[in-house]
Order: sequence, then structure tokens, then C-alpha cells
Amino acid sequence: MESWAWNGIHLDLPDDWELIQFSKDPRSGRCAFADRYQLRFELDWAVVDGPPDFARMVSDYKAKLEAEEVTDLRSVQHAPWYGVFGRENKLPISRYGAFFPARSLLLEIVFLWPEEQKANNAFEGRVMDGIRVPAQNDDALRQWHAFGIDATVPDNHELVECNVHTAYAEMLFADQKERTQETFLRRGMVSEWLDQPLQEWLESKLPQGYTVVSRRQSTHASHECWQLEARITRPVLKDWLWGTRHYQACAWICPQDKRLHMFSRIAHQPKNAPNALPDIRMACCADHQRGF
Repeated sequence: MESWAWNGIHLDLPDDWELIQFSKDPRSGRCAFADRYQLRFELDWAVVDGPPDFARMVSDYKAKLEAEEVTDLRSVQHAPWYGVFGRENKLPISRYGAFFPARSLLLEIVFLWPEEQKANNAFEGRVMDGIRVPAQNDDALRQWHAFGIDATVPDNHELVECNVHTAYAEMLFADQKERTQETFLRRGMVSEWLDQPLQEWLESKLPQGYTVVSRRQSTHASHECWQLEARITRPVLKDWLWGTRHYQACAWICPQDKRLHMFSRIAHQPKNAPNALPDIRMACCADHQRGF
């Protein structure tokens, strides 16, 4: 099973199920997972005022499905999940809903089974038992774990962009006023494209208009890491208002997964609170995690 964490929702799914659709809206959205052959799992979330009347919701949903000629309908339950099982065009489909008070979040999940396979209630139960929605922790951080990226960012920062293609995954987060932005990158097939020392590649990613003020190299658990810091070369009005923009970046190649991992942050750093920036972290394996 592979662990996923999206929008503060944690779950474990089979290794060969891939995330093929996702939403960035933290208040309402959807993720969909598929194997090599078909769509297998859907996750929907919505911030609500309080727990719904699940008995009524299930009854209304069964009536709706019956009108759509879904067959073999029956109510199912796996506390705290309530749902409906049925067959659509002979395909077994299980739908469940649950309320998570820690974030006043209503989750709805759908298991879609191949025509020749029966719904595996034990498997569905294991997946539901593994779904967690943690409350905001004391350090106000939230973990995201998707596409091989394991990132920890401030709880109030939202996913702005997510770019995924072959051997490449990148996630960009920002606060609502975009005064702070974090980028997390994971790239594979390193020998096919990295044609310079890692420290030079990291410096080539420096945003335009920034000047490097420090460079560091360190090794931990056989992971050789390169880190640099830079500041905006020519401050403008917003730098005087909110603090000079500060850039930090760190990169390494994990000896276990053979991927290049990099994370960076651009943030306004107030003169009266130079250490006020919240923590961010990136992990590549059980042995190694970096942060600043």
C-alpha cells in the first residue's frame, strides 16, 4: 500500500493505483485514482457546517440510484462510514460518506470494482480505517504526500500549482497574499538530463533578480545536500512594506530512490522578525528529511 496525503486527508491505497485527477480547492474538491485498466477510487471533500443526517442521506441516495436503474442496491456501513452498494452496468460500486469534525469536513468515497470481481468488503474496510483528517497541530503545519513528493508546509498555505508528467513532479504552495511561496520538485531519470554538478544545477534555478549570499554542503545518512540562500538584488516598494524577499533552496539525490529532490522558498523577511518564517520540510525516504 502507498500512503497519500492531500489537502490534509491521509489515506493508503494499492501501489499500482495512480492519482489521475485532483482538485486544489481546500473547501471542496475531488481526487480520482485508477489502475492500469479502469477508475478504481474516488475521494470527494467539502467543508460543511456540521454532521449530516446520514440515514436520510443514504435513503435519498438509494432512491436516486434506483431511479437511474442501478441494481442490487443495499445499505452498507463501516463506522463511521455510511453508504450504498449497487451495480451500474454490471460493475460493483460501493459509495460511503463520513464526517470528520477536526476540520468540519464531509468525505465521500467510491470504490469501483471490475465486472468480473466481487466487491471486497475487507479491503474497503482497511482503506476506510486508514483515512485520517488530523486537526491542526501545534506548529500549524500540514503534510502533503503525492506523486513521490513528501512535503510539509504551513497549514494556511494552499496548493497553487501541481505539474506531473513522466519522471517529473512539482508542487507550488503559497499563502493567500502570495507573500510566501514554496516549491517542491522530484525528478527521476537523473542520468539522462543532469549534465552538471548538482550544486551548479541548484544555482541555475535561482530566480532572476536574486543574488546568492551563502552556499552550504552537508551529508546526512549518505545523502549529500546542497543549500543556498539569496536575496532580491534591487528591492522595490513591496520589499520595504513587507520585508526584503529572501530565497532559500536545497537539493540532493536520494541514494535509495535515485531521484533528485529539491525544495525552495521565496518569502518576505521582516527586519523586526528575521526568524519569523514558518518551517517547511521535504522527505525522500525514511532515512532523510530536510527543512528550513
